[in-house]
Amino acid sequence: MEVLEKNVACPELEEILTEYRKPVVIKDDVLGELTYDKQLKSFEGNLSWLGGRIHISLYVDKDNKSGITKAKKGYKKTMVLEQEKNGMQTCVVLQYPKSYKTCL
Repeated sequence: MEVLEKNVACPELEEILTEYRKPVVIKDDVLGELTYDKQLKSFEGNLSWLGGRIHISLYVDKDNKSGITKAKKGYKKTMVLEQEKNGMQTCVVLQYPKSYKTCL
């Protein structure tokens, strides 16, 4: 194999790379801002809950819109139930079948 040219500019590939490097962010009134981690393949964020800060991860593909919606609803429902039930519980694990799971 022979290298014909080094460091050749390719506008098409540069455009794809620029798009890939853009952060994927979802915003939610309750969960706040969640940023997609391409290595972990999950949305990550921090929020205030029960007087402290917690980290959340949504293990759902960034292109799975219905999965994202279900995971967010699951978080919110569990947060309300646990807050009413325990008052100070800060860690709840939710698992959804097949395509994703969420951890709080």
